[in-house]
Amino acid sequence: METISDRLEMHKNIGIQRDNWNKLLLSSVNMMTLSASTMVGLAAVASTGTGAKSLVALKVSSTILYMASTGLLLFMN
Repeated sequence: METISDRLEMHKNIGIQRDNWNKLLLSSVNMMTLSASTMVGLAAVASTGTGAKSLVALKVSSTILYMASTGLLLFMN
């Protein structure tokens, strides 16, 4: 009986740990998407009166973040 209770406790702990990792991954993907959309918004607002180099950097960085978050979601699904 002790072996069975130990195994049940182990499975319960693994389930809790898996749930924590899933929440952490979802939060990370959400923050990557939020950061990318903020960068796109900044690039749109800053498009008047500033240099083109900073706009290109914002657009490229946001594109990379969008691609990374999409890649993570595709990989996990």
